Amino acid sequence: MNCAKCGKKIRDKESKFCAYCGVPFNSKPQNPALTTAAGTLIIIAAAFSAAVGTMGIIYYPAYIQYYTSLSADTSGSIGFLLLAIFAYIASAFGFAAATLTLTRKRFKIAVAGTILMLASAIFTFIASWYYQYGYPEAILLAGISIAAFSIASTVLVTTSKTEFAETTQPEPEEPESTEDTETEPQQSPKQ
Repeated sequence: MNCAKCGKKIRDKESKFCAYCGVPFNSKPQNPALTTAAGTLIIIAAAFSAAVGTMGIIYYPAYIQYYTSLSADTSGSIGFLLLAIFAYIASAFGFAAATLTLTRKRFKIAVAGTILMLASAIFTFIASWYYQYGYPEAILLAGISIAAFSIASTVLVTTSKTEFAETTQPEPEEPESTEDTETEPQQSPKQ
């Protein structure tokens, strides 16, 4: 059997408290629905981020082909690749954050993953504005969705912080002394 809070293995089956974190064994998580909702929202945001990355990859060759046929500058196409790379990286971190949230482990990493998803949405808006793409509706819709789901999941994850297992190692117990005698300070010999 493992502790519900810290996840450590319980060695003393008759103990009423965890030896590592001190939580009573009869205590249940306060509201597991919050972490489940947060994990689900992170998965949805990560899926939208992956979709934005896919759109960036699809639009890249179309952009080059269109502007090359017009003998125009195609240097703006790099924005699609940047958008795709950042969206895929944020999506990977988002899926990792969702997994950590659903398993209620590593609170700080889970929050960092949700914040990175929000950064992905902001980058989507900035890239669409900077490169002045003519068809940003799908990208902006996905970016708004990523931002909304990321903000909501960050709020839910931070609200349910107590549900996450502690990741710190317990401090080793100091060995008990078998001697109960106190030592007197040594005095220097008199001359």
